[in-house]
Amino acid sequence: MEYKRKMDKKGKIDVEAMLDFLYDWLVNHILKTDMMYSDFLKNRKVP
Repeated sequence: MEYKRKMDKKGKIDVEAMLDFLYDWLVNHILKTDMMYSDFLKNRKVP
């Protein structure tokens, strides 16, 4: 992943890269992909 490439020689993670990754995951995965599953399941009346 992108944030792994931005680690320094001591193994410290670039916080900005990590936050970018988490933001992208939150917006693109949870708010888009998971919501599509939610709509799919609601249409099939799955509790």
